[in-house]
Order: sequence, then structure tokens, then C-alpha cells
Amino acid sequence: MSEASKVAGSEAIADETASAISLTRGRLLSVSAAWNFVGYLIPLLVGLVSVPILVHVLGNARFGLLSLVWVLIGSFSIFDLGLGRTLTQFVASALGRGDVSAIAPLVWSSLVLMVVFGVLGGILMATFSPGLVHEWLRIPASLQEESQESIYLLAVGFPVVLVTAGLRGVLEAQQRFGLSNMVRIPLGIVTFAGPLVVLPFTSRLSAIVSVLIVGRFIAAGAYLLLCLRTTPGLARRAGPRLSQMAPLLRMGAWISISNFVYPVLSYADRFVISAAISVAAVTYYAVPYDVTARMLVISGAIAAVLFPAFAMSFVHDRARANALLVRGTKYLFLLLLPITVTVVTFASDGLRIWLGADFSHHSAWILQLLAIGVFFNGLASVPFTFIQGIGRADISSRLHLLELPIYLVVLWWLIGQAGINGAAVAFTLRCFADMVILFILSFRWVHSRIRLVWRMGLGLVASIGVFAAGTLPGSPITRGLFLIVLLCAFAMLSWFYILSPEERRFAIQPFRINPAAPPA
Repeated sequence: MSEASKVAGSEAIADETASAISLTRGRLLSVSAAWNFVGYLIPLLVGLVSVPILVHVLGNARFGLLSLVWVLIGSFSIFDLGLGRTLTQFVASALGRGDVSAIAPLVWSSLVLMVVFGVLGGILMATFSPGLVHEWLRIPASLQEESQESIYLLAVGFPVVLVTAGLRGVLEAQQRFGLSNMVRIPLGIVTFAGPLVVLPFTSRLSAIVSVLIVGRFIAAGAYLLLCLRTTPGLARRAGPRLSQMAPLLRMGAWISISNFVYPVLSYADRFVISAAISVAAVTYYAVPYDVTARMLVISGAIAAVLFPAFAMSFVHDRARANALLVRGTKYLFLLLLPITVTVVTFASDGLRIWLGADFSHHSAWILQLLAIGVFFNGLASVPFTFIQGIGRADISSRLHLLELPIYLVVLWWLIGQAGINGAAVAFTLRCFADMVILFILSFRWVHSRIRLVWRMGLGLVASIGVFAAGTLPGSPITRGLFLIVLLCAFAMLSWFYILSPEERRFAIQPFRINPAAPPA
């Protein structure tokens, strides 16, 4: 090889490495997280407005079926055998290595597999639809025909939904969250507002589902066009490779285990409460859980950005991956703790104002415990994302498989001992244990473990103490004063001792005339 060729090759590698590093910079990750948060928030707000109208016009039975349709569409990505998240990890890792020639075959191989699984899933759905409609779901006779039609429409849309999730993952692997959410936000709006467009003409469920499926087709086309324009080589090398499929399926299988087990861990408590106590008792537990689970929007927005950043940085700069793990944990701690302590402090008053004294009496302590559990769960999303991002989804999946039977036994026992309060205790203990174990597992790849463990342990002990203080009895005025003093102290401590000088400069950057560079 000539000297000129060596120099050119070195420059190409340097350019590719610099490009990979630029995709994990602080400013880009912050903007991406903000896009994700907006992408979650806007459809949620549209839903808050449209759902009461839909309930009023459609009636309880037909709206109940529509809510099941929403759940099914939202859950379709679980049945891609983890290929969507795997594709994101593989593309981000290829970018981190500078191996852009490997990206196009990975994408097309994954999309082919998703189409195959989607078609098979659609066939199974259509095959079992008569049993679903006429026997298992106990749908009223007047709604059975349109329900059958709706399931057939969902079966047609099954592969499209899977492909849409995969294409969105390709954009996210390149930190193109702005482009991704430019499609995701309208799609979320169509999900809740689309049925309103149909209502002036018909309230038939199959017509509403048709609008939802058409929206998915349009979104898939938009994602494909964006991927073709932004992904290196995708438009020129449009062909799958059998050799790429085995690694994709291997990692996807491990991710799919977590995708199936985690919902069981999250919702088993409701079914056990119903079996051990009563269906009515589920309400006193489910409402506080749904309230506190909204906090996971924050951790979800950040974790989605960190996932490709971990995959990319781990292959070319492990110190950078370590720094992202530490900073991601720190930022989530700073965001979630004030919200959690506010919920804990005003749980009783808030429920009394919102749902009445009886609900507050039964659910205030549950709301406090679940808020603390969700806090731990939010923090756990960082090491969980780190472990999957570096390509070790087998570790997190084995952990969830181990947790499941232990949690179910503890859950049943605690409910027998303390009723629905025991379920809240079991949930919080599981989230705490899951968080601790995931951090311990992630420390295998982290430098300066002792210092990190000390700082994290101190922060957890302090947060538990703060939460305990928030549960102490007192008048609303007393609790309000306590919260104000606590949040002011936390703000000062965070500013001077938790944030670095670079992070403080980045925080005040929007208020400066000459902005400083953001932290790396």
C-alpha cells in the first residue's frame, strides 16, 4: 500500500471516529431527549381532550373495544422478537466502529425479518379472531361484526407497525430524534384525534380502525423516505443478507425475553390483588400506579437517547460510555427526586381533592410507596439501557427471568399479610432490588467503581431519608413549608456539589449573551 493510501485510510478512519464522537455530545443528546419528551407529551395532551368526547359519543362498550385496539397497536412491537431494538444497537455500533458499509445490509435484513414475523402474526390474529370476538372477550352481539372486521384490519397492519418501529430505530441509532419525532408526533395525534374525524360520518369501530391503520402506512412511508435520505448506503445497497440474520435473531431473542417478562413484572400485582382480595380493590391500587407511572416518561425519553449513544461509544471510547452512564444517572436523579418527593408529601391531600376522602384513605400510602418505587425504576433504566446498549441483553433478560418467580411469591405473601398495601411494598422492593442489581452488573465495565458506588450509595440513602420525611403527618401548610425548604436546599446542593463546572455553564448558557460550549 502506498504512503498516500495509508494517509487517506487514516484520515477516513479519523473522520468516521470524529463523526461517531459527535453523535454522543452533550448538546445533541440533550436536544434529542427534549424531542422525545415532546413526542410523548403532545399525543398525551391530545388524548386528554379527545378521550372524554370519544367515551361520550361511542358509549362504554364501543370505546372499551377502541381502547383494546390502542393497546394492541401499542403492543405489536413486542412481537418483533426484539428486532427493532436490536437493529438500533447494531446500526449504532457500526457507526461507532466507522463500518458504515455494514449498515445497509443490517437494515434490509432486519426489515425482511420484521415483515415475515408481521405477516405470520397477522395470519395468527386473523385465524383466532372468531374465538376472540365470539367467546373470549364476551363482546356484545351488536358489536361482533364490526369487531371482527377491526381485527382483520389490525392483522393487515401488523407487519406495517413492526416495520415502522424498525425504521424509527434506524433514525434513532443516528441520533435523528428530531426527524423521528416529526413523524411520531403526528402519528400519536392521529391515534387519538383520528377517531374524532370519523365520528361525524360513522361510529362504526372498523371505520375508526381503518383510519388508524392508514396512519401507520403513511408513517411507515415517511420513515422509509427519511431513512433512505439519512442512512449511509441504504438507497444504493438495497439487499438483505442471510449471514446478518442469525446475529440479529440471537440478540433479538434475548431482548424479546425482557419485552415479555417486564410487562408481567409490572402488571402481575393487579391480577394477584383481584384474585386474593377483590376486583374493587384493584382500583385503589391501579389509579395511584397510573399516576406515578407518568414519571417514567422522563426516564423513557432519556433512556431512548442513551441506548444508541451507549452502543456507539462503547466500541470506540469506553471512557465515554462510562461518562454517559454516570451522567445519565445523575440527570435522572436530579429530575425525578423533586417530583417524587412532591408526590410523597402531598399524596393524601392530592387524592382527597381529586377523588375524595375515601379514596385518599385507602390509597394515600399506596401512592407514596409506588412513587418511591417508580423513582427507583426510573434510575434503573440507565444501567438497563447501558447493558442492552453494549450488546449484553442476555444479562438483563436472565435477571428478569430470575426476578419473576421470586417477585410473584413475595407479592402473594405480602398481599396476604397486608392487603393492597403489601402489593405496593412488594413493587417498591422489587424496583429497588432491580436497580441495585443492574448497577452492580453494569459496574463490570465502569472505571472508578469505588468512587461511583460511594456517591450513588450516599445519594440513595439521602433520597430515602427525604422520602421518609415526606410521609410524616402534618397540616398542608406544614408540608408545604417542608417541601419548599427541601427543594431549595436540594437545588443549592445540586448546583454547587452535584453538577460540574461545565454542567453549570451549560445550564446558564441560554441566559448568556455569548453562550459557552456545552459539556461533552
